[in-house]
Amino acid sequence: MSFDTKDKILQSALELMAEYPYSEISTEMIIRHANIGKGTLYWHFKSKDEIFQAVFRQCYDEIVMSSRKNLDLYTSVYDKLCVRLSNIIEFGLLYPNKIKAFSQYVVYHNNSNSSPFPYGEFSQDIRNLVIEGLENGELVKLPQDYLISYIYTLNSFLTNYLQEHPEYYEDKNIFEKLLKNLFSGLKYQEDR
Repeated sequence: MSFDTKDKILQSALELMAEYPYSEISTEMIIRHANIGKGTLYWHFKSKDEIFQAVFRQCYDEIVMSSRKNLDLYTSVYDKLCVRLSNIIEFGLLYPNKIKAFSQYVVYHNNSNSSPFPYGEFSQDIRNLVIEGLENGELVKLPQDYLISYIYTLNSFLTNYLQEHPEYYEDKNIFEKLLKNLFSGLKYQEDR
């Protein structure tokens, strides 16, 4: 029973984050949405921030696992980056509320007085691929941090765009062309 109630609280918080900015969500809203008592909420969580940390952690873990799907089928860094981005976009289309909650929490957390929430595994995975691509000459010779920012920007842009226009994702031919064209700027070419 207790585990189900905790999940119900987390699901309610996730659903509220899809509708409202983090700063506007109160524990009272979560209590009403979950249809539980105040004591029940505080039995499981000490504060609103603790609830949203748990939602963020759950979303983050799912995004990391999803982003790694099928990577072992590819050897080139370029292909791994394309597959990783495709996996994240697919996750975003399947679970838009989780992407919204994740993004909201990151923005809130980074804009608050607390230290930025570390991206840990996800960030390290991207960084390792960029380092490997620079070392083996597969990626364009630009600063590592620039390439990483470029990848994050592409990821954010495509996820948001394809949530608004899922027909471009559903047509795999269009999606692959879009992905390859956007990522072509990462590939090292002799004449650059």
